[in-house]
Amino acid sequence: MRFAFTDDQKMLRDTVREVLQRECAPEVVRAAWEGRPEGVRAVWDTLAETGVIGMTASEDAGGMAMSELDLVLPLEEMGYAALPGPIVDTVAVGIPLLEAAGTDAQKERWLGPAAAGEARIVVSFEDQALVPHAASADVLIIQRGGVAYCCLLSVVNAPRWARLPSSSGSRAACWTWRSSTRKTGNSSASRSARSKRSSTGSPTRSSSKSSRGPARDAEIDVSLAKIYAGQAAKFVAKEALQVHGAIGYTIECDLHMWMKRAWALAAAHGDAAYHRERVGRHIL
Repeated sequence: MRFAFTDDQKMLRDTVREVLQRECAPEVVRAAWEGRPEGVRAVWDTLAETGVIGMTASEDAGGMAMSELDLVLPLEEMGYAALPGPIVDTVAVGIPLLEAAGTDAQKERWLGPAAAGEARIVVSFEDQALVPHAASADVLIIQRGGVAYCCLLSVVNAPRWARLPSSSGSRAACWTWRSSTRKTGNSSASRSARSKRSSTGSPTRSSSKSSRGPARDAEIDVSLAKIYAGQAAKFVAKEALQVHGAIGYTIECDLHMWMKRAWALAAAHGDAAYHRERVGRHIL
């Protein structure tokens, strides 16, 4: 079995690295933190032109039909550059989920634009009250009650959203969904979708995964990866802060853009304690 990355995967990584070095300098990221995201939008457009945004979409949808494994190196480069925006939500989760579980009307309306970089997707998982990047997104996919609702709607100026502050400017658009979809299910999501000018019909469902077999192993693997990645990120951030000394504590130091993202991501989708408990439940 081959574990090394292929030449094509490395070439894609190098392309993304060149784009980010040229167009996503720290001053561009800082400008986005301060509410001036024009530079980041330009980076997003360039990545879309190179095919990176649509790489997980099928060729029929205008994508490159690549796998999540192909995404690893590009995402690594985006993290290195502290690129703001819902890149993971859109490319790794939203596009594959929309293509697998969306209705024909939803896919016709949103899949092509998402793959072309013209529409951004955010995802809200079970018990996730906060949805980062919601203000800059066009599509919302909600997972509730063990199933995924492809509930697509414009979230710009949506009356049921309230903006909240975030410690990380790269995830500045943290909002909270004020109404519960757990009890009302499809009817609530449908009413919400119909109330927006960009509604695309009733949400659809994808089957929930069993807690046995490969899905169970995948859950354990994901939790272990989250634990180790979060610990590593927080450790590196702490050491970097020590190296920078007193200047590292000031917001003017670029270190904040990476350090606060590390803190935010370590707590997102369950912190280390949550995932240790999750692994323990599976083992016992």
